[in-house]
Amino acid sequence: MAVACIYVDVNGLHEMNNTMGHAAGDRMLKFVGSILQKEFGENNSFRIGGDEFVVLAPYEEVESIDEKTDRIKVLSEEKSYHVSIGYSAGNTSETDISVLINTAEKRMYDAKRMFYQQKGTDRRER
Repeated sequence: MAVACIYVDVNGLHEMNNTMGHAAGDRMLKFVGSILQKEFGENNSFRIGGDEFVVLAPYEEVESIDEKTDRIKVLSEEKSYHVSIGYSAGNTSETDISVLINTAEKRMYDAKRMFYQQKGTDRRER
C-alpha cells in the first residue's frame, strides 16, 4: 500500500509557554492539530508528543503533500506560529513503515535546524 508519513514539530512551544502562558501554548497546539486534521483527515493525524504530530496518509501523491504542507506552514505563520515538517512516502509492501517514519522524522529535524539557524538562535539556549 502506498503511504506517506508527515512528521510535524511546532517550533517555539517552550518559549510560548514561558512568555505567554500555557493556555497560549495549548491554543497553538490545538490550531496546528486542527489544520493537520483538515488537510489530511481526522483519522490520519496524531499528536505523539508535547509538540510533535505524525500524519499517515495512504495513497497521497507527493504533489498533494507539498501543497498541503505548504498550506499548513502559511496558515501557521498567519497566526505567528512556526512548524517544521518532514515527510517520506513509499510503498509498505516494499518498505518497512518504521523506515518511512524515521526518514520523515529526520527530515523534520533538518527543517527545524534550518529554522533556528535562519532565526539566529540556538534552541538549546534556554
